[in-house]
Amino acid sequence: SELGGVQVRYLQLVGEGVELLGHLEEGWDLDGLAVHWGIGHKQATAKDCEAACRRFKPSPMDEARTAPFSRLPCNTWTWCGEEECWEPDAHHHTRGDCWLKFTELPETPEVNMRLPMLPRYVKRHSRELSRGVPWTAGVLVEPGVKVTNGTWGPRAYW
Repeated sequence: SELGGVQVRYLQLVGEGVELLGHLEEGWDLDGLAVHWGIGHKQATAKDCEAACRRFKPSPMDEARTAPFSRLPCNTWTWCGEEECWEPDAHHHTRGDCWLKFTELPETPEVNMRLPMLPRYVKRHSRELSRGVPWTAGVLVEPGVKVTNGTWGPRAYW
C-alpha cells in the first residue's frame, strides 16, 4: 500500500534534515505500529533506544519487510529498563528491549500504561503494577509541537 500523508510528511522532515525533538518519560508505555520488533532488539539506555528510532530507515517498497509495519518511519519508541517489564501480552520482555514504532499523532500518543491508570485496570493488574510502570517511552516531534498527555490506547482497557 502507499504511504499516507502523515508518513510522507515525517519522511520529508527527516530528509530535509529537520532535527526532531525527543520527548521521553519514565513510567510510560506507548502504543504504535511496530516498525522494528523489540524482543531481542537490545539497547543499553532509553536514550539509545531513542537514537535507534532516529536512525531507523523504513524498508523499501520493493524489498521484503523486516517487521509487519517496517515500511513506516519510527517516531515512537518504548524501552524496558528493568530486569523484566510486564505488558499485557503473550511475550516475555526483558531489560534493554527497544520497540520502535510509528503513530500518526506522536504529539498526542496512545498510552498503554502510565500511572495513574484506570481503576479497573489497576484492580485487574495490581500485582504486575505493584512497582509502577517499568517502561520508558518517547516520541519524536517537529520543533514547536507540544506533546500532550495523550489518550488511552486500546491496551489500557485489557
